[in-house]
Amino acid sequence: MAAPLAPECFTAGGVAGHKVSEKSDVYSLAVIMWEMLTGMRPWAEYSHQMAIIYQVVQCDRRPPWPKYCPAPEAVRKLVTACWRRNPRERPSAADVLKRLEAMLRQLPSPPPDLTPP
Repeated sequence: MAAPLAPECFTAGGVAGHKVSEKSDVYSLAVIMWEMLTGMRPWAEYSHQMAIIYQVVQCDRRPPWPKYCPAPEAVRKLVTACWRRNPRERPSAADVLKRLEAMLRQLPSPPPDLTPP
């Protein structure tokens, strides 16, 4: 599997003049989250890392969401926002954390017999 690197990691001067930054890590986190949520390898259809880099940088492709994915729509939207091409359009790491914490607070509490001691 190719490393889940942001497009700006592969271009001289970054994408639209943006260099590698915290937003590059946010992009990588989104690819890892996609893999965890889908149980699939991103870009498994490509056998060579250069093909993956071409798809990410030149074609602006991201791993597609499978037809059936149990991830809530809010999580999918967050992942999609995190892997936008322009780093300025991606949320900050702090914003990602806040959004995930808010989503966790909306989950129902587990039954008492499943609550850890």
